[in-house]
Amino acid sequence: MCTLVGTRHPILTYGSFIASTSDDPYSVHNYVVKRTPKTGLCFIGTIVTQSNDTAPWEGMVSRGLNEAGFGFTFSYVGPELEDASNIYPDVASFSEGLITKAASVEDAIQYLRHGAPSGATGNYLLLDRDANLAVVEVSLRTSVVYYGEHFCCTNTWSDYRLPRNLPSVYTGHSSQHRRTRALELLNTGTGVEDGIAKVHRILSDHQGHADEMNYTFAICNHGKSDGTISSEIIFPQKGLFLYRYGRPCGKRDDVMHSWSEYVAFQAKGGPEGLMTTTDGHLTEVGAVSAISIR
Repeated sequence: MCTLVGTRHPILTYGSFIASTSDDPYSVHNYVVKRTPKTGLCFIGTIVTQSNDTAPWEGMVSRGLNEAGFGFTFSYVGPELEDASNIYPDVASFSEGLITKAASVEDAIQYLRHGAPSGATGNYLLLDRDANLAVVEVSLRTSVVYYGEHFCCTNTWSDYRLPRNLPSVYTGHSSQHRRTRALELLNTGTGVEDGIAKVHRILSDHQGHADEMNYTFAICNHGKSDGTISSEIIFPQKGLFLYRYGRPCGKRDDVMHSWSEYVAFQAKGGPEGLMTTTDGHLTEVGAVSAISIR
């Protein structure tokens, strides 16, 4: 679930970025919220919820940007052989702790160093306002850190020291294809001349699509039962969190009433509260706060 991309190299005036598709069963939804905790940093991000049953990542802040200029996005990886009991709080508290306590990539690495609760294990792509970029592969009791100029992550771990991941429709060939294709697109051109359009081309790519598959190999995923429910682009140096409900390509169908463009929100200053609904509408607060960016 999910394809993540990021680079330290700036695009136009927006600076470095991280971006993601949010891929899930269609019973899973997310919404954008901005809030300040009793202690910690104000943030804006997406929170995951499910219309039937309970997803293991229920209530998780799965993408976010805070007022200090630290942002992250996440792709789930389930460990196959590891004791699920640990000392961590629930997924919602754990993820909100990350985005409200970490002012930098190094802060986040320290926060994630001992692992994550069940439901919050996976790949964390981190970027801060100083253009520090890292991926942390996080299991239940440990983590592995990689620094680099750019990264693409999907739904498997690369480090041999971590447990094997649970097999699913998101792993295997789909995960490998999405990662390889995202890296290919990220490395095409400089990215400076066309800005957000370059990021959008990566997130809306359909190579690997097949109509009959429940979940396909494509980054912009139109599977029969699982697929892309939103996409996000985060620019920490500008303090901007961009959100697009539905398919990144904008296609509307019986499953998803996709938006035609990205809407940007400022992480610092301005009104707080619920910005979008789970069915893809701006709230009153969201409409006042939103900045239209194509």
